[in-house]
Amino acid sequence: MDEGFDRDRFEAWLALATFRRDLRENRITRQWQASFTAWAAQGGLLWQVAALPREIVIAASLGLLLVHVGWLVWHSKRAEEDQQRMLNYHDHAEALVKGRRVLPKPPKVKDWFEHPAVWLQLLTTIALSGAVVATALHPAASDAGHGIAIEVSR
Repeated sequence: MDEGFDRDRFEAWLALATFRRDLRENRITRQWQASFTAWAAQGGLLWQVAALPREIVIAASLGLLLVHVGWLVWHSKRAEEDQQRMLNYHDHAEALVKGRRVLPKPPKVKDWFEHPAVWLQLLTTIALSGAVVATALHPAASDAGHGIAIEVSR
């Protein structure tokens, strides 16, 4: 570092990078929390398939699927935008330390659909919704809304 090093500017760039990193981590945490909630709701529908009318169960399951998938895609895109900004701010701080005047081209971050965790969440939600719909359409569930007696042998 030379005598003309702008420490305040460096710290500002680093603070912005840290802010974006923390924001991204919080987004990912909320993403998983929302996925667990959606899965629990699908499980609740599966549990109650015999007690509710078939049409309501199917509509609720498919509605929940659409809302969760849409939210997951949107939320994942936002997390990747945060990462892009974080890397950009980090590059600015690094350029100050190294005395570079021209910033390197920012690295390309992964698209939202290139993350295995997003696919895991999407496929789990689709599978659970499929199980709810298949169960609701099963002939044994034809008396739905009136309750189906389940015998448990002891």
